[in-house]
Amino acid sequence: MNSQMVGSCLNLASPAVRDQLCEEFRRAKEPLLILDCDGTVVDIHPSPNSVVIPGALLLHLGVLGRKKGARVIIVSGRGMGWLMEKFGHLNITLIGRHGRFIREPGKKVVEREFPTEWTQRVATAVERRIAEIEGLKIKDHDGVVAVDNNGVDESHHREIRKACKSILEEFHRVELHHNHLIAEFINQGGTKRSAVMPYVNGQDFIAQAGDGGSDEDLREGLPGHAHTIVVGRPHSSAKYCAGSPCVMRRTLQDLAYA
Repeated sequence: MNSQMVGSCLNLASPAVRDQLCEEFRRAKEPLLILDCDGTVVDIHPSPNSVVIPGALLLHLGVLGRKKGARVIIVSGRGMGWLMEKFGHLNITLIGRHGRFIREPGKKVVEREFPTEWTQRVATAVERRIAEIEGLKIKDHDGVVAVDNNGVDESHHREIRKACKSILEEFHRVELHHNHLIAEFINQGGTKRSAVMPYVNGQDFIAQAGDGGSDEDLREGLPGHAHTIVVGRPHSSAKYCAGSPCVMRRTLQDLAYA
């Protein structure tokens, strides 16, 4: 039997905990679901472009997106082309590149305008300090500079984090978020939090799930009654813990048919 608690978080692997969440969702007139993608509803893959979206997940998201009064949002660091290819046929809101691009159901993709001249300077600073580390990848795209540690020897991870933090101090209105083995420099106006908060307007049920630093930043802006969920790691301000994307997908299945 799964314990109802993981540290200070309610454990979504427990059927009793999921049942309580589903009961509140069932009573809600305007439920709002805010979901990260990689590491939250789909499993992390060594090659991000090789990720396969489970058919059952698409089915459950489709059911949730059609519920009367409900809104489902997937907010991701992924590019909008990938999100549209995988989820564009669903009646849900898609937010890509941490808030730079937004697609409302049935509408065209809208790009939010942010300063991007800083990205080249940040990328150059990273290259100057740590580019010689074997396996490190630096990507500058759509107003985000990503420092990818996948493939880097673990002995260098602390050095990379320290260098990124030091570089951040040189720039204004830029934030640094760590998501798994990727550190991302993001414009303050282009974060997940800034993109999602306009959709938070008094709903009687809000559930938010994510696994990275940008998701932690987002949940800090949500109202106190929100059901915040951390996936994978229990050390978080979230109220619930889902031990893996598999547990999160099971939770979405239960909500879809609540």
